[in-house]
Amino acid sequence: MLTKLSRETLAEQAAQNLIAFIESQDLKPGKLLPPEYQLAADLGVSRPIIREALKSLEGKGIVEVVSGKGAMVKLPNSQPLQIFFQRTMRIQREAIIDVMELRIGVEVQSAALAAQRRTPDDIARLRESVAEMRRNLCNPDAYVELDVGFHVLIAETTRNSMIYHMVKAIRESLKDTLHESLLRRQTNEQLDLVQAGHEAILANLEQGDVEGAKRAMAAHFDEAVMSLIYGAISDDTTADQVSDIDVN
Repeated sequence: MLTKLSRETLAEQAAQNLIAFIESQDLKPGKLLPPEYQLAADLGVSRPIIREALKSLEGKGIVEVVSGKGAMVKLPNSQPLQIFFQRTMRIQREAIIDVMELRIGVEVQSAALAAQRRTPDDIARLRESVAEMRRNLCNPDAYVELDVGFHVLIAETTRNSMIYHMVKAIRESLKDTLHESLLRRQTNEQLDLVQAGHEAILANLEQGDVEGAKRAMAAHFDEAVMSLIYGAISDDTTADQVSDIDVN
């Protein structure tokens, strides 16, 4: 139920009340909230307060304000996480080490679950993704996008929405700060190594080999991705800090 508000921090109270309303009414993504005038009357506040509350919820990815329709419940997405990772790495360059450690753990588990849960359609999409990567091995811009897409596909194959959003957020946040800048400087041999890592992951997913998929993903980080870190971290971050990351 929507309840009357006190006069303190009205927009914040309204935002919290609207979240509670969405949850109590079990409003699914795509469902519209009541119109502004009704929300204002039910909460006992002005329409500008409601607009401010909705703007806050929109910024958090909870609703989307559609012109001519009103506020619509939004499907959860990885954007808030992505913004967090990007901002953290801009402010504190050594935070890339923390992100890499998180990424390794999440993506090794992602590979394990994908090996268990993949379907023929999943494998077909993953094969096409890897084949397209091979075709664009010498096109850094395209390869970066395909690399991100391949790992997000694996996360999608887990059928675990939390893993999917986490992998997507981490991959997208690292795309500009790590991969895009470094792939332009890789030798053909290094790129072949990165590609071979992706192909080994795919082979184990095709076979449904859980332990093999985990090992292939860990090896991918150990043999290929770790080499990228040296060019992305600041001069103040030592090689010893990088070597401390455990990929096994």
